[in-house]
Amino acid sequence: MLDSGGGWRSDWVQNLAIHATVDTEIGAARSSAIATIRADVAQHPARERLAQRYQGWHPGHPLSD
Repeated sequence: MLDSGGGWRSDWVQNLAIHATVDTEIGAARSSAIATIRADVAQHPARERLAQRYQGWHPGHPLSD
C-alpha cells in the first residue's frame, strides 16, 4: 500500500493508473506486482503503521489528512 498526500494530483498515482505494473528491489530481492489504486486508503491498517514509523504518530492521536 502506498499513500499519496496529493491523491490523484500526484504524478506517480496518475502513472500507476496508466501503467499498473510495478517492480520493486530491496537489496538483492526483486519482485513484480500489479498496483491497485484504492479510494479507502484512510481506513487501511497500514496507514497507521506508516504514520507511526515515518511521522512519529502514536495511537490515540489523530492522523493527518
